[in-house]
Amino acid sequence: GINAEYMGRAGLHTGSAFVGNIGSSFRLNYSAMGDTVNVASHLKSFNAHFETKLLCSSITRASAPSLFSRCLGEVTIAGRQAPVEVYQIFEQQKDGRCVELAKDYENALRLFAHGDFDPALNILSKYPDDGPCEELTNRILSAQTGELNPALPLTLRRKKPFGHSVNGDRSGLRRFELNDIK
Repeated sequence: GINAEYMGRAGLHTGSAFVGNIGSSFRLNYSAMGDTVNVASHLKSFNAHFETKLLCSSITRASAPSLFSRCLGEVTIAGRQAPVEVYQIFEQQKDGRCVELAKDYENALRLFAHGDFDPALNILSKYPDDGPCEELTNRILSAQTGELNPALPLTLRRKKPFGHSVNGDRSGLRRFELNDIK
């Protein structure tokens, strides 16, 4: 089962990955690489944005139907064409408050996607201390002012990339100079 005492954050995605010793005879590093690892790593990062501890993709959610979760919507992930549907796995499996929260959040998310902002805000106002509800409330307020298109998936941007961009900050490639590394 899931250990609710765990204080860190994790992102879970299901798929193939290249795992093992990578490098040369001079230096080996045990590592994991591939799209699956990339998605899981980004989901872990989205935890901080949503103020959650455990997020998974829809693929992982489908492979573990006994886990109680709520859909947080779609997010974009660097290096992928299609957005990824994200689920929060609850630490308390199916207690009454979590069931109501999950239903209400998913209903508010659906209303938001259809442009019904006021009813969505009304639902979310019942949960002022919930990170995903606060995040969705902020997205709705941004959509009301025209700053955000509710039809688009959530995209997080790096505040300040490390190093200098090679291709206008689109490729993910970075050129490092000696003064960048300390």
